[in-house]
Amino acid sequence: MDFKPSIYQEQIFETWQNTDKNILVEAVAGSGKTTTIIELMKRTDASKIGMYVAFNKHIVEEIKAKNPPSNFTIGTLHSRGYQSIAMNHRGSLKLDDWKTFKLLKPLTANWKNVPKKKINAKIYNLTEFYNYYRLTHQKDLSNFDQMIKKYDLSLDATDIPKIQEMLSHIDLYNSRHNFHKEFMIDFVDMMYLPVHLNLFIKTVDVLMVDEAQDLSAVQHEFINKMMKKDSRIIVVGDPHQAIYGFSGSDVDSWDKFKSLENSVQLPLSYCYRCGKKIVELSNKIYDIMESPDWMHDGEVVEEGNLLYVKTGDFILCRNTKPLVELYFNLLTLEKPCYIKGSDIGKGLVKVLDEYKNLSSKDTVTAMHKELNSIYKLLISNGIQQPQKHQKYLNYAEKIEIITLFSEKYEKTIEVIKAIENIFKEDGEGIILSTIHKAKGLESDIVYLYLPHLLPSKYAKMPWELQQEDNLYYVAVTRAKKKLIIVKEVFTL
Repeated sequence: MDFKPSIYQEQIFETWQNTDKNILVEAVAGSGKTTTIIELMKRTDASKIGMYVAFNKHIVEEIKAKNPPSNFTIGTLHSRGYQSIAMNHRGSLKLDDWKTFKLLKPLTANWKNVPKKKINAKIYNLTEFYNYYRLTHQKDLSNFDQMIKKYDLSLDATDIPKIQEMLSHIDLYNSRHNFHKEFMIDFVDMMYLPVHLNLFIKTVDVLMVDEAQDLSAVQHEFINKMMKKDSRIIVVGDPHQAIYGFSGSDVDSWDKFKSLENSVQLPLSYCYRCGKKIVELSNKIYDIMESPDWMHDGEVVEEGNLLYVKTGDFILCRNTKPLVELYFNLLTLEKPCYIKGSDIGKGLVKVLDEYKNLSSKDTVTAMHKELNSIYKLLISNGIQQPQKHQKYLNYAEKIEIITLFSEKYEKTIEVIKAIENIFKEDGEGIILSTIHKAKGLESDIVYLYLPHLLPSKYAKMPWELQQEDNLYYVAVTRAKKKLIIVKEVFTL
């Protein structure tokens, strides 16, 4: 069947072909943006060198499968960054996500005030800070307090000398990249080093950027270096799906693109994924979506339950703890399932590392002592209500999750193994997922579990509340045929 563009696509194509403007395509969930992007490539002068970049590898593979024109290179932003580092480096590269840990380890000999069993935890915390430092493209520690608060980092002012030593040590290693036979880089380095070291980056005539609402500050800098003075850019995204501000994305990412010179913002408003009733519910959050006339009605169940959930269905929840409880209940009912998100599991395992030789009950006791230490530290830093501070709350939630596992497994090492098996990216059965992890996915039937957890009661800042609304929008628009809202805790 011949491709028949919608009125919104026609406007985008006409602007691209008949003007010299840069275009921001505001694409609602399920709007056929992949088809639009491929068509834009086809309507680009074949003599122009083009590049399509996205953060998500899955999206890149989807574009490649559509046979894009040969003058376009398709890849992730990180693959472009790796290419830049490789072009500017004489030796071989070694991708090693433990790079920061390995470079910090020799410095620990001078950490007299850190107990031996806490060394690894301190390195992990410094590594986490360094990741955010790079993602947000910091130049110094002038924003230290804001970063600690925003990203809930387990560091304080007493750690600044260690951070300064870390930055100097790693900067020296990076600046001497051509002196290493095998130069280590990690995932964040792929964006950071080409910008930080001002490495050569291949430029293009036409640049297409997908999922533009989720880019970090350093990714914006990288994109700027990919463009020539006369390059044109097409930016595709949905500011209402910006939900990663907590993990280093720039909450102003979309607005930064809106400030591009000679640019126009155009909508892509038809939703080809969700049934009409699901779109109606979505429009109560943000009134931005339309349904084509031929779209099926779909179904929204306002007072649902989980009795009939089956393999392939999604169960989405704001928080992780209810999903862990649900996982064990579904296993009791012999319903195979897994929790999406290996990185969530890794975060829990990181906390358990220093307790791995204890019983699970003793680990929970030790974690409560650590929580009390966090409370005292917050008090000493002038926090009036430490039990409401994000640092305290996040660690308390981890204790709650580990406690659930301690009721099933006697040894902490068994808890660690169970977490590694339960939290994964793919598997068989019912998919339990936080809303964050479901971004970009879809299913015929989606259960929204415990919607009262949205917005989070801990979201206070305007950008946090905005992203909580975005989370609700993302959750609703994962459903193609049926959205079932489950308001009560599922118990056996």
